[in-house]
Amino acid sequence: MIAKSKDNEPIAVASDAGQKRAKKPGWVRIARIVISALLIGIVLTQVSIRSALSAIAAADFRLLLLALLLNFVGATLTASRWRVLLAAQSVRTTTRFLTARWMEACFFNQFLPSTIGGDSKRIFDSWKLGASKAGAVAAVSVDRLLGAIALMVFGVVALLLSSVSIGDRGNLVTFVVSCSVILIVVAVVIFYPPGWLQTLLVRLYKKLPMTLQKFASKVESSFGTYRNDSRVLVIGLLLSVALQVNVICFYFLIGRSLGIDIEFVDYMLIIPVASVVLLLPITINGIGLREGIFAFLLAGFGVDAAVSVAFAWASFGLFTVFGVLGGIVYATRRDRHETQEIYSR
Repeated sequence: MIAKSKDNEPIAVASDAGQKRAKKPGWVRIARIVISALLIGIVLTQVSIRSALSAIAAADFRLLLLALLLNFVGATLTASRWRVLLAAQSVRTTTRFLTARWMEACFFNQFLPSTIGGDSKRIFDSWKLGASKAGAVAAVSVDRLLGAIALMVFGVVALLLSSVSIGDRGNLVTFVVSCSVILIVVAVVIFYPPGWLQTLLVRLYKKLPMTLQKFASKVESSFGTYRNDSRVLVIGLLLSVALQVNVICFYFLIGRSLGIDIEFVDYMLIIPVASVVLLLPITINGIGLREGIFAFLLAGFGVDAAVSVAFAWASFGLFTVFGVLGGIVYATRRDRHETQEIYSR
């Protein structure tokens, strides 16, 4: 049960966060809009818009509907992983409750000019459920990290199994291997830091102002929760693998609906690379970047540029539909500051 005083606290924090966002320099948003416009302009000067729209019009909408339904499967898997990570911090809730919160996060992702709006919402919800500030950040961060590791596992497997020759995908090989090494290093630093690194961090910690020392200590303690419970990490990673299978199936169905005839294993290579690139906060919700990266990656597998753009638009359209559904969930729930008791009674 959450104390009344804490129940009111996030409301004030949300207000403060809103004020900080309001003070954020307008030039950042303008820069993102300009970059989005430039990227989409570059792509569309090389692609026939009519051909891309024709490809979408000719798509098998039964497969697109099935792809949309996979978003609900993905939401359940994500909520299950989130619940396991929160449970490690003694925060009890239900998968059903967190599935609804994830759908709301997807709404924030799609309709806020940022690729991390959904994560901010999930951190807020984790806090509202009873996690500490540092614990909420740690839970969502570990959630993201496990998902990224699973994606790169698929990328490495695809490098070994794909029918496309290594020479034709040299850039992809470099990218996947580099990202995999970086993720391994990050995971080791967070979950299994060597002695020399711990000594270095302690020295740096002592040089921080007292306020930052306290917060850094809480963050380290929150990550330590997962460091000391390998069972949680294993379950989280297994759920991440299942989730990424679902994600790749989602894109595979979109490709099939558009007549893209490449193997499932090739999507295991394409999607991890595209997902990492789309996390870059340089455009408005990936507009322009999405079309460009899919046109680039699919070209390596012989897919026409117009069809690649149609692929990007179809995936974005399905994510938008799911985001709208998340917005409906957010707008119609009885109390936007409700706790898990509503679903656990």
